[in-house]
Amino acid sequence: MLIFLAVILVALDLLLVWFMLRGAPYVPTRKITVDKIVDLAGNIDGKKMIDIGSGDGRLVIAFAQKGAQATGIEILPPLVNLSRKKIQEAGLEDRAKVIWQDMWKTDFSPYDVLTVFGIVHVMPTLAKKIRREMKPGSKVISLSFKFPHWPIKEDRDGIYLYEV
Repeated sequence: MLIFLAVILVALDLLLVWFMLRGAPYVPTRKITVDKIVDLAGNIDGKKMIDIGSGDGRLVIAFAQKGAQATGIEILPPLVNLSRKKIQEAGLEDRAKVIWQDMWKTDFSPYDVLTVFGIVHVMPTLAKKIRREMKPGSKVISLSFKFPHWPIKEDRDGIYLYEV
């Protein structure tokens, strides 16, 4: 039994490392930061937004509350379930959803606003994917991590606004 538990723990550790290499670890965004991100997006009423690595769904919910059609992409199933529960509790099922999906397999073309709290090693590849898929004029907001070689339209305390 002890060997079985050890194997399970090692497998879970390897899975966690794999998820972290594919994106960023889960770090909850503070309410004041969520408010700054939503404000930086400007008029989002009726716009489609996507939050990559949406964690517990707090950005998705905040954008939906301001009138956006908000979608979160999350790769960790427990966070997807938590987000869905919070969306339901907020009564936002008609404007917000979180999908269990890999960001690298997600089509960004339908969205007007994209938010991400990435990590240094994914930003160059993610920048190429965003530029290839999102329409000109779309807004991209990154928390803490910059996209290399992209001109920053606005910087609010380490929250970077870009335009495709």
